Amino acid sequence: MTTPTVYLIRHAMPEQPYSGRYDLPPGPSLSETGRQQAGRLGQFLQNKGITHLYHSPLQRTVETAAVVADYLQRPSQQHEALAEWRQGESAAAVRQRVVDFWQKTVLANGASGAAAIITHGGLIDQLLGYLSQEQIDLSQHRYWGGPSAPPAGVWLAQQQPDNQWQLSLIFNPDGSEQNLNR
Repeated sequence: MTTPTVYLIRHAMPEQPYSGRYDLPPGPSLSETGRQQAGRLGQFLQNKGITHLYHSPLQRTVETAAVVADYLQRPSQQHEALAEWRQGESAAAVRQRVVDFWQKTVLANGASGAAAIITHGGLIDQLLGYLSQEQIDLSQHRYWGGPSAPPAGVWLAQQQPDNQWQLSLIFNPDGSEQNLNR
């Protein structure tokens, strides 16, 4: 039996300053630093056996996904459920849409290889909470903008035989790789 493996990825660094709203399309493009981070991310993911690649519809994730897709030699699929936390949207609503996506799309494809999700920090935080049954301590993981994943950072989620999820921050494109099992 194949152990479901999912890479939860935050988009690379966007242009700053940005005068528009971050939560509405198109949102900012990647900065030069972000394009470099996306390249390091693609190299890191290149040999991880990823067969499914999903991304948010906002420009910074579209651009990050395009770089990663080139390295993986496979297409990326855009999903509205992975969009940025919208102004006025409750945490419960964000959690519901990302968990629905997780159950209907990611887990449905779990037997056919690893998946990668390129999205936004707040959604990753919600998924980490859900997968850990609120047991993960993210207080030591705060990066640009406040989320628990650095720009172009990767959390690895691997389902264990007891159906619990092992969660590890495994890649930070700006230097430190960590394997902090939680």
